[in-house]
Amino acid sequence: YAVGGAIAALLLLLGLNRAGYVDLRPYLLVGLVLWLLVFLSGIHATLAGVALALTIPCGRIPKNLRYRR
Repeated sequence: YAVGGAIAALLLLLGLNRAGYVDLRPYLLVGLVLWLLVFLSGIHATLAGVALALTIPCGRIPKNLRYRR
């Protein structure tokens, strides 16, 4: 069950990225779940971190989402 859940979490991350969602919080939350499921499946959990890093958008941040000083 853990591998299936990890695949579902990865697909959710890919969907967030594909939809253009740039807020980091859902990526980190789903990434934590992904890491836990990969760890529980017996697969090396570092792969979950690599998969998460590949799904987080790294382009320019829209002006309305930038932090203000």
